Amino acid sequence: MRNFMLKSVAFDGTVYIDAGTGLGTSLGDSYSNDLTISAWFKLDSTGTSRGIFEIGAFTGSHGQINLWYSSDGTIKYRLNGGNWTRSVAFSDLGWNHISIIYADTKENSKMYLNGTAVGSESGSFPSSLDLNGLKTIIGALESSSFNWEGDISSVAVYNDAKDTNFIYAQYAKGLF
Repeated sequence: MRNFMLKSVAFDGTVYIDAGTGLGTSLGDSYSNDLTISAWFKLDSTGTSRGIFEIGAFTGSHGQINLWYSSDGTIKYRLNGGNWTRSVAFSDLGWNHISIIYADTKENSKMYLNGTAVGSESGSFPSSLDLNGLKTIIGALESSSFNWEGDISSVAVYNDAKDTNFIYAQYAKGLF
């Protein structure tokens, strides 16, 4: 089942999409079920931290789930206020496909870039996430201080852990 889908949007670093609290509230607190989030993205330039996707309070602190490009030249997938992170070096300014999976263990919680599992993990993996009442944000991170500059397309949220074959098929199908 797909909970949310967004088609292509160009972001100029001044706007983002606040999709409200519906998704976070439907997932609730102590969420420990599986979740997959995927998107196509194109970064305009490197060097500045920018958010792709977040479920969080959006008040200046790390969200419960966030996906972003970091100024240190990595793509990061963070959980539980940044207490657990999976990251991979990144500098490509073309279109890329990314999927992140939250599952029962850190080994099963993966990040895929262009159909391939990537990233090293660090920190303490959460047994559950408190998502009730948190906002779903596309194109920013933590607050409007880290807005995306580039394009984001085909954002999808699934309430299960998609397997490698599904994720690769999404990537192989291409952007449109």
